Amino acid sequence: MSIMNVLSFAAKATGVLAFAAAIAATEMALIKIFSDEVGYLVLVAFIALAIVAWRRTETD
Repeated sequence: MSIMNVLSFAAKATGVLAFAAAIAATEMALIKIFSDEVGYLVLVAFIALAIVAWRRTETD
């Protein structure tokens, strides 16, 4: 494994963790402001978008 592959993987992992933290913070705020139902609906939407984006990057 070359150093470029390791750095690329590390950058992707860092991005994924930052995105997950942002989603978690958004979810906590939505649940606190509105209700559990709204927060969970937005969480499901985020998960669906992530799955679609992941499948799109695998096929492109």
